[in-house]
Amino acid sequence: MDFAIYVHGSVPSTQDLSVWNRNTGRSLLGLYSPTYGIRVFNFPDAAGNLAYADEAQENDIQRLKEVIEQTPKNIKNLVLHGVSRGAAIIFIKFFKS
Repeated sequence: MDFAIYVHGSVPSTQDLSVWNRNTGRSLLGLYSPTYGIRVFNFPDAAGNLAYADEAQENDIQRLKEVIEQTPKNIKNLVLHGVSRGAAIIFIKFFKS
């Protein structure tokens, strides 16, 4: 696996977070090559709406930190490949040690 895609978004309060994460991951699996790993996170301060993107950007560094901290320990070398506005999608290329 060459890339990991970390995705976040807002979850309606009536929906279970684990269900949202699972459904989002499944929908993205069909869009990307099997060599891309997809991990889904929910960051409560960032809604999936461009109206909130500016506010969300203020916390992008914290989100990147959380994503990196939750990366499997056998992955030692991470290269940030791209971040969308408001860090809704984070592409990370990694090299296993």
